[in-house]
Amino acid sequence: MISDSFGYALVTAGVGMGIVFFFLLFLSVVMLVLRAVMIEKSPEPTAAGSESSEPEVSGGADEVDAAGIPRWAMAAVVAYLEAEEAEYAPRAEGWLARQ
Repeated sequence: MISDSFGYALVTAGVGMGIVFFFLLFLSVVMLVLRAVMIEKSPEPTAAGSESSEPEVSGGADEVDAAGIPRWAMAAVVAYLEAEEAEYAPRAEGWLARQ
């Protein structure tokens, strides 16, 4: 009786792992297809020296970056994360007070 339940447990584990591996393979194929469909071809320059080596810099806060996020929103996120890091950063004050 013990060997029957052990065999059933092995079969159940094997079927479960098979389902997980099949699903991961399916997700991998879906990601590859999406990457192939969504890939954007970079525009090729028309003349060899037409592009400047430095990017254009403009000070407009209403501009949007390549991902479609406004610059002011990105600046707000960075300021928030820096404030959080400064407030909750790990410190050694507790350890130094013990010595």
